[in-house]
Amino acid sequence: MRKKLGGILLIGLCIIQLLGVGVMLLYQRVSLDNLKEKGVLVTLKIDTVWYNEDGLYAELNVDSIHPLAFPGDNYLVFENVKNQKYSNYYISKTKPEHDAYITYKEIYELNNVLIEKNYEIGEKYGWLTIYDRENESVNIYNGYCEGPETDAYALIRVYKGEFQLENIYISGYPIEKYAKLCIEDKIDLSRYEFNYDYDFDFDDSYDDIIDVVN
Repeated sequence: MRKKLGGILLIGLCIIQLLGVGVMLLYQRVSLDNLKEKGVLVTLKIDTVWYNEDGLYAELNVDSIHPLAFPGDNYLVFENVKNQKYSNYYISKTKPEHDAYITYKEIYELNNVLIEKNYEIGEKYGWLTIYDRENESVNIYNGYCEGPETDAYALIRVYKGEFQLENIYISGYPIEKYAKLCIEDKIDLSRYEFNYDYDFDFDDSYDDIIDVVN
């Protein structure tokens, strides 16, 4: 009797687990459909695009807004997105009346957006930055490479707290084409690398401090 009852309970637990997985998958499917059909298309600058053994990733820029600095602000709200090249946004403590916003949790995801999983960019690379806005800006400023800065932006769809990457464009190329050009060594990636020639020089700084002290 106990064995029979235990079997029934086990079957019941399995059914509950399967139902839970089914509900979760259905919710994800509905969310994706809503993003595609009702999502507002917004444009954000890109800070970095990099590749590692797990795939191709991007860090999107929202002017260094970080949730930890605004513990009471729960929404990143987009408004008048069609009036500017890069979309207008602001942090809010209250949910907006429209649907173009990202929730507190999703803001973290902007720092690590998966472009494509297991992306094969070339066997000679284990970890590679193929675009970095800040490094390029510093390199241009210090004369390491010529300007202007590379135009790089991401299109994402935003709807009721969630977002989905639409595409990324760097120097006029969609990310698929740009990554291919990187593999073929047709993109000068040195302009996006940190240049150690401009790193902090301890010896020079030490001499300056000694001169001041003396």
